[in-house]
Amino acid sequence: MYCESCGSFIADGQAYCSACGAQAPVPKAAPAPQPVAVPVQPAATPVQPVAVPITPQQYSDPNRAVILETPIEYRVNHQARNGLIAGIVSIQTGFIPVAGLVPGVIGLVLSIQGLKRSDELGGRGRAIGGIITSAVGLTIGSFVLLSLISNLGN
Repeated sequence: MYCESCGSFIADGQAYCSACGAQAPVPKAAPAPQPVAVPVQPAATPVQPVAVPITPQQYSDPNRAVILETPIEYRVNHQARNGLIAGIVSIQTGFIPVAGLVPGVIGLVLSIQGLKRSDELGGRGRAIGGIITSAVGLTIGSFVLLSLISNLGN
């Protein structure tokens, strides 16, 4: 708390201000908190579906709703995915002469096919990633092959 006369800080338990000697203010007791009533809502219980036999009259009822659960269809752009994998392999094997060129070409072809089909199947990012990684793998493989050929000539 602070002194009402000079504004200096007074530690708890002191009766007088150490700066000006004024009597310390008496701390006011905080009012006791009042309980707050909170309405209790009953917990929702899950409803289990019950199989009800359908009578012949209900087959022709136009107001009867029919709910059919359709399975979730997962669409995967396999060309884009495989092109990306081949592009990564071409980077890894690019330092081996000729070995990095084969997966690079395969990855480039598959990624371009996957990019063409990305509108209907998705996987546009994979296809672009496959094109980039295949191009990098082909570049590395080409440099290694050219350096090998130039070293053989010397």
